[in-house]
Amino acid sequence: MKEVTACPVSPAPPESQGNMKEVGPQALAPRLATLLPSCTGAAEFAPRRRSSSHSEKAEDWAAISDMPNQDVRDGKIIHALIADALFRFQGVETEPLDMFWTSSKDQEVIDKCVERVKSVYLAEQARGAHPVLLSEHRVDCLAVCGLPDICVGYCDCAIIADDSIRVYEFKNGHGPVHWEETIGQCKLYALGLIPEYGTRPQFRLTVIKPGRNYERCVTLTSDELIQWGEETMVPLVRGALQGKRTYRPGPHCNICPGRPLCRAWVTQMIAALDSRFGSEATVSLQQSPRLNEREVAELLRMTQEIESCQQPLEEWAVGHIQHGGTIPGYRLGHNPGNLRFHDEAAVRQILEAHGLWAQAQKLRTPHEMQKAIGNEAYQKLVAKYAYRTPGKDVLRRDDTIGGSAQ
Repeated sequence: MKEVTACPVSPAPPESQGNMKEVGPQALAPRLATLLPSCTGAAEFAPRRRSSSHSEKAEDWAAISDMPNQDVRDGKIIHALIADALFRFQGVETEPLDMFWTSSKDQEVIDKCVERVKSVYLAEQARGAHPVLLSEHRVDCLAVCGLPDICVGYCDCAIIADDSIRVYEFKNGHGPVHWEETIGQCKLYALGLIPEYGTRPQFRLTVIKPGRNYERCVTLTSDELIQWGEETMVPLVRGALQGKRTYRPGPHCNICPGRPLCRAWVTQMIAALDSRFGSEATVSLQQSPRLNEREVAELLRMTQEIESCQQPLEEWAVGHIQHGGTIPGYRLGHNPGNLRFHDEAAVRQILEAHGLWAQAQKLRTPHEMQKAIGNEAYQKLVAKYAYRTPGKDVLRRDDTIGGSAQ
């Protein structure tokens, strides 16, 4: 792969990159920081926004329900429900999350992650190791290495015992596990726990992806962990934030949030398509005018990669226009929000009291509820609990500009 070294030139000022709240100096989320060993250019795409956990307050989840990217939406919901189950396991009362519908496969992911953590916690408790269970815990990953407030995130789960610290990273879905980057996240979370809980003789870092029956663990000493932070991550982070960046396309691009706007990746993809299927390509007499199976497979892979960038590109363009920018040939439209119940627990109590819960317990939206119990019962009993989420701006072609969007 070709490498490109350049000074950082953002495609737009940070304040134009979507609906984000600025936090001042540029910071790197742990997931983005773990890309630096492969491509320091990933730092170019670090957003200036507030850090947030998967356990958002219930009122904030109205916006999540309107997310068009199903993978992101499902991932947030799965992580929130895992955290909720672990909080309840500890006897911590949390806000009800009944409004989150999950498929049977997603629920299986949740159950496996929760049961795995519970079994380890109870085993540590049984041997008298005084475990402390953390879920969605905020950590300042490089503070122990002398770089506070630069790499801050939320650890999916950790168990702090007398002689060990266990860190868990949960992954949903069925795609491949990017091991180097994922275990890098675990290392950063483990480093972030040291200022608060101190060192331990042993750090056990575990990646769990139930959708692929995947669980892999590595064990490090505190010295090995801190050495990795100081000798590997600190120089990379300092250099990247000072503008020393090399853009190196590769397999890691699949999990880089900056891929749709990365000139190095886009240039490489266009060059690959043009060399194989561009207007200058010729068909020799020895070649069939039809593509063969291998060529179809290659073209499918390329088009899938391009299609996967459409959603984040559109989201960036929406944020850019919202903050006064322009995208030639495009304008903003607005999609109305979805109907939701603002108090699922109250709705359930009402339906149970009237003998209607059996008909409605599998239904999560007011529209489905209305069809199940009938409009008269719906209007009389639960319609007042329904509300419409804010919806969101979306990108539309501007048909008033002739030909510019073609």
